[in-house]
Amino acid sequence: PEVFGLTKLAEPLRTDHPLSLRDAYPLMAADVRAWAGLTRCLRTGEAAFPRVHGADYWTYLAGHPADSLAVDRWMSSLTRLHLRTVLPAWPWAQAGHVVDVGGGDGAFLAGLLSRCPQLHGTLLDLPHVVAAAPALLARAGVADRCRIVAGSFFDPLPAGADLYVLKTILPGWEDADATAILRRIAAAMGPRSRLLLLEAIIPTGDVFDVAKLVDLHTLVLTGGRHRTRDDLVDLLAGAGLRLDRVVATPTLTVIAAGPAGPQLTSP
Repeated sequence: PEVFGLTKLAEPLRTDHPLSLRDAYPLMAADVRAWAGLTRCLRTGEAAFPRVHGADYWTYLAGHPADSLAVDRWMSSLTRLHLRTVLPAWPWAQAGHVVDVGGGDGAFLAGLLSRCPQLHGTLLDLPHVVAAAPALLARAGVADRCRIVAGSFFDPLPAGADLYVLKTILPGWEDADATAILRRIAAAMGPRSRLLLLEAIIPTGDVFDVAKLVDLHTLVLTGGRHRTRDDLVDLLAGAGLRLDRVVATPTLTVIAAGPAGPQLTSP
């Protein structure tokens, strides 16, 4: 029998639920071992994962396909929820071409393209990450509108798109690397291009927020961190970009930015 609605609350943990979050909850064994180094991590501010495993998080995943696939499934699980909350917060259908920078196996971009039939996309991520993208995009029926680029966001990016998306990417990197990523995007943008950061913003003050829990996990794995709005403004300015609009959603926040210069007209 149902007790205080717990049965309904647990339904998204089922694999067959349309918004299943089952893959979002289990930690990889490698993550658990990294958490054993939390004490030193808190003292030094350095990631625990490289010290425990002898390689940084991204290098480790490149050499461990099963764990890399688990991360893709984790992101895809969360993406189903993000698509329902983030897409209504921005007029995506007004764009012609969107580049998902560090877009993983393409789950978010596939969901976006399937909801916006006139939109074309480019998916960019490392070769071992985008290897699963062709099949995923084909299943979503959007492969003919999506180009796949195997590469790094530290290298020159496809130029001139209407939108560049960074979905939960910057928290995985320290400020210097995050600025380098943003500079690559700024260099690729046209005068009316927009960058959309999809992130959990850390609220100020001593209040509970789930972003703070995720922030600690990020610190353990990569040494990166989630940021406040002011932190993001500073990062954007350091890359020649200007904050243009902030839209909160029940999950991630949409932070829109454009090239520094004359004020853009918000949609």
